[in-house]
Amino acid sequence: MLGKLFTVVVKTVPYNYLFGFIPALMIGAVDDILLHVRVISPVLRMLLTGLVAFAATAVLYGTLGTETGLKHYVLYGLVGFVPATISSWLAHKFDKEGGAQ
Repeated sequence: MLGKLFTVVVKTVPYNYLFGFIPALMIGAVDDILLHVRVISPVLRMLLTGLVAFAATAVLYGTLGTETGLKHYVLYGLVGFVPATISSWLAHKFDKEGGAQ
């Protein structure tokens, strides 16, 4: 039983990086780029970061399955929007350089 679990974990780790870690880094880069645009307020920056993540996940995951339609695109988009917005808020809330207000 433990051997099978270990085998599954080892076989799925590359997919975890491909579909989880790398997109998260890309959305973090978008957030960092928006941080350096001083005319954008922190709330608008969080919203823009969330919208980019919404679009990316809706397109990426919404086209993979057999289910299509507005409901599925919205649900897949929320999978990107919610964590991106929360992580953008937390990153700038606890920023020690004073980037957040």
